Amino acid sequence: MPMRRSVASVAFGLVLLPGLALAGSLSIYPIRVTLDPGVKTASVKVVNGAGEKVALQVEAMAWSQDAEGKDRYEATSDLAFQPKILTLDAKESRVVRLGFHGAWPAREQSYRLYLRELPRAHADQPGLQISLRLGVPVFVVPSKKSVKSEARIDSVEMVSGQVVAQVRNVGGAHLVVDKLAARGLDEAGRELWSKPARSWYVLPGALRSFTAETTPAECLQATKVEVTATVGGTAVVASAMVDRARCGSSQGPPHTAKP
Repeated sequence: MPMRRSVASVAFGLVLLPGLALAGSLSIYPIRVTLDPGVKTASVKVVNGAGEKVALQVEAMAWSQDAEGKDRYEATSDLAFQPKILTLDAKESRVVRLGFHGAWPAREQSYRLYLRELPRAHADQPGLQISLRLGVPVFVVPSKKSVKSEARIDSVEMVSGQVVAQVRNVGGAHLVVDKLAARGLDEAGRELWSKPARSWYVLPGALRSFTAETTPAECLQATKVEVTATVGGTAVVASAMVDRARCGSSQGPPHTAKP
């Protein structure tokens, strides 16, 4: 019996790079768009570096973050864009033009412009086909000068041997945690280990959890954990004493918390 074809969608959250090539086939520039009263329209260039034709479906989604910091998306008509279907021959580049539709907002609004690769028909190649889905962040702001972002670390704790930091955006503009690192310290304040966490956006007013992967043994070694989040070149630091009961199971060395 022939294997039934299926399609897997791979979504890319594009954060820091000014332009990005994906899977050796599609590249996109820019990967972040900001619209304001002085710049009301923008263009996103898509380049097909593959040796065969690619078709992309374009759609806009309103982007928010819930009370747990999870990204939420819903269909929106706030963004006007053309074309809706983008077909690129091998080595061809095309442009998607977009703008904000309606009265200009009084506070920053967040969206994503998604470009989803439509499945290619290859009847002679059964199996799994990877379909790219590119999400370009789009921010609509009253004025670039009128809104600012500000980060605060609300809490730091160990959960099953992992460092979990809650970062809150108390400003009126989105922010990107460019770098977040957790350090385990001994009673004398000496560094025992340092672990990175994945960077991501925090929207205005939102609280997001960032996790630095450690092991229960490393957790048991430390008396204190310190987290540094870097946002726009500014470092925000918070720390907490290690609770051994939250380190998870390990055969690590005994640990006595500093009183």
